[in-house]
Amino acid sequence: MRFLVSIDDTDNLDSPGTGEIAQLIRDDLEKKGYASTAFITRHQLFIHSSIAYTSHNSSMCFELQSQVSEPMLTGFIADQLEHYAVEDSDPGLCIINLAHYQNKAGLIQFGQAAKTDVLNKDLAYALAQQSGIHLSEHGGDGSGIIGALAGAGLRLSGEDGRLRGSLSFNETSMTVTDILQHPDIEGVFSTNHEPLCATERIAFIDHPKTVMQGGRPVLLVTHDTSLQAWRNLTRKELKHY
Repeated sequence: MRFLVSIDDTDNLDSPGTGEIAQLIRDDLEKKGYASTAFITRHQLFIHSSIAYTSHNSSMCFELQSQVSEPMLTGFIADQLEHYAVEDSDPGLCIINLAHYQNKAGLIQFGQAAKTDVLNKDLAYALAQQSGIHLSEHGGDGSGIIGALAGAGLRLSGEDGRLRGSLSFNETSMTVTDILQHPDIEGVFSTNHEPLCATERIAFIDHPKTVMQGGRPVLLVTHDTSLQAWRNLTRKELKHY
């Protein structure tokens, strides 16, 4: 069975971030032999004075494949979330069984709304119940369920989020063909969403990061007139993804 796991509001300014906690949960699932897991995506949500967040108001989501029972899997993930989340945080957990859920359009719409509007827990719980998915609070006021549900909806869209972590290359520039040998890159696209020719050479500046587009991790590039070459986008340029 395939699942999406999304978490939010697990940290404070002095603790490991939600992305690191998502990675720890992934590692624990793998070590126990409960699941094989895929990359983590970071989903930027609305920044507003009425929304409590630690630093950037982003949720984290990853996909896994597991043969253990759904109740056992859910219980283990919930226990690990409570173990790693700091005491004064408001953790929320969303788990979607990708074979048994409903209302994909509604979940995506909720995720998109969370990027521009202030939402509430009642809306989140109503949508989770309607969609047949797991949504639970694990400390504090539990407001993290809003971001957790939003992150899952945005991951379902396949068109939102930056992959956690930076890519590592041994060269300062590479052809598209060689870049696509990297296990975490499935496409190289311009910011106009057009695939680059296999022989094009890409210069690496800043720390290369991939984003979700078309349901897969892709490296976005732009043609830099000063370099007279294609290059990856900077972290600042990737902020709205």
